Amino acid sequence: MAVDPLYPLYSVFVFISFVIVLIPLPWHLQAWNVGTCSYMIWTAIACLNQFINSIVWKDNAINWSPGWCDISSRIIVMTSVAIPACSLTITRRLYMISRSQVVMASKKERRRELMIDLSVCVGFPVFLLILYFFVQGHRFNIFEQVGCFPAVYNVTLAYPFIYMWPPMFGAISMVYCFLTIKSFLKRRREMGHFLRNYSKLTTSRYFRLMALSMMDTALTIPLSIFVIWVNTTESQVQPWLGLADAHFGFSRVDQIPAVLWRTSKWTVITMDMDRWFVVICAFIFFFFFGLAEESFRHYTQAYWRVMRIFGVRPKPKTSMLGSSMCPTPRLPNISTDLKVTVTYDRDLEKHDSFISSSVGDLSTQVSVDSRLSLDDQKDRKSPIGTDLSDIPP
Repeated sequence: MAVDPLYPLYSVFVFISFVIVLIPLPWHLQAWNVGTCSYMIWTAIACLNQFINSIVWKDNAINWSPGWCDISSRIIVMTSVAIPACSLTITRRLYMISRSQVVMASKKERRRELMIDLSVCVGFPVFLLILYFFVQGHRFNIFEQVGCFPAVYNVTLAYPFIYMWPPMFGAISMVYCFLTIKSFLKRRREMGHFLRNYSKLTTSRYFRLMALSMMDTALTIPLSIFVIWVNTTESQVQPWLGLADAHFGFSRVDQIPAVLWRTSKWTVITMDMDRWFVVICAFIFFFFFGLAEESFRHYTQAYWRVMRIFGVRPKPKTSMLGSSMCPTPRLPNISTDLKVTVTYDRDLEKHDSFISSSVGDLSTQVSVDSRLSLDDQKDRKSPIGTDLSDIPP
């Protein structure tokens, strides 16, 4: 029995990744940001799946739970394209913002954008399972020290059906990144003013989203190309002869001990890169969004919500006014016969109001007619005239 040099280090890191990538999820869900929320959820699912596999099969290749391996192997197939697809959704939205000065988005248009994002982030990974069925050689594989793994038959059809999508999504995301940066630099001053009008998207968050997408793309493209290169050079690619040939002996489960698969240098490298990819994605996301200024505000609020359960409340902040440093003056008693005349002169200044309605941090700005200005956006002047002529000396 071979000893796993990464156990329990990998299990600890992948579990930490599962936790930290979900920490910013609540406030991103409030903003309905499909791209970033999907990125967090898919990465968390991948990390949890890898954590369970690394514990159960740390020193064996026994088929303990066939039902779980059916699910686990399909999770690996979906997450291989889901994370790059989420990055593509984020970069596409950033590009749309960089090209627009004021985005006029009706409820119908926002719903359409929401459906597009969901179809890319959720619909396409599910669709990939249908394609996987055509190139699935047998039920699944079990690698000792790794766990359940999909059984992709190394045939010509597997490359356009399975292996092509991650690098293709990564390449499209990279194009969007370059176009976004080019557009932003060209309209830097206008974009600065434009982003300030967003309540959910600041310049800092805009660039953090861009950096996240670029780093994810920089990881996805080389890894995907490397996997394709290993599959085409280390083993012979067979022609696809139909479902009957591909599914011959379909119920078979290959149980591969570590002493066998670790003899292949390229298999070891491919396995380790594939396993650590989701861990790196989780830590990158937490670095950009779990350690940001707004995150610490949410951490503080969550901390005091928990402490209130135990009866501990934050100390009220003392103000310079009304404190012992500046005592409040006592007003003299004034007779009820005091005649006070109060006049109000309200001038309503007409101006356009902007309401931010967003699908997440990538807000959409809607121009509203000045007649629909909100009350809190009106300038009010309330001079108070007081007639004190009747006050006795």
